[in-house]
Amino acid sequence: MTIASSRAPLRRLSAPASISLLALSIGLASLPATSALAAEASQTQAGYSFDIARQPLPQALNAFSAVTGWQVGVAADLADGVVSPGVSGRLPAERALKNLLGGTGLTVRQLGPRNVVLERNLSSVAEMQPLTVTATLNAGLYNLTDKKYWLWDDVRGYDGVGEASVLAPANLDRLTQPGRNFAINLVWDI
Repeated sequence: MTIASSRAPLRRLSAPASISLLALSIGLASLPATSALAAEASQTQAGYSFDIARQPLPQALNAFSAVTGWQVGVAADLADGVVSPGVSGRLPAERALKNLLGGTGLTVRQLGPRNVVLERNLSSVAEMQPLTVTATLNAGLYNLTDKKYWLWDDVRGYDGVGEASVLAPANLDRLTQPGRNFAINLVWDI
């Protein structure tokens, strides 16, 4: 079985012509990218124009990304309830991001040229809130005159008929309180 084709055979270009055509296409394809990169580099060196007001951190980061084109990642639990102080003026992106994070306890970790992740600042984790310690010191000197005495709770139940009458002085003497003494008591609340 033979297959017939109605197409004309392709002509090959000469080697110098194909190389120059390839070089021309590469050169033309890189022109817009080169000018875009140059514009971006000049924008980065001069800084970006920011006008981000004090607001919740997720909204501030969205505004930052809209101005710079940066991708900023942050865990939801880290950004929850955090308020950014905002940033305004013409600043480099890195500086503006640090200003946006001022006082939040978060820091930047660079993943790529325009890609960062926010993390908890480990030095702020180590900071402790003020701790209040209340201490009470009680001190006392007891039985200053060194007299013999009893506490009612110790002798209640003894009457003149029972055990006290049989061993009266010896039995009651064991229930007397110590002679001259002192006591110190420290109580603290944290």
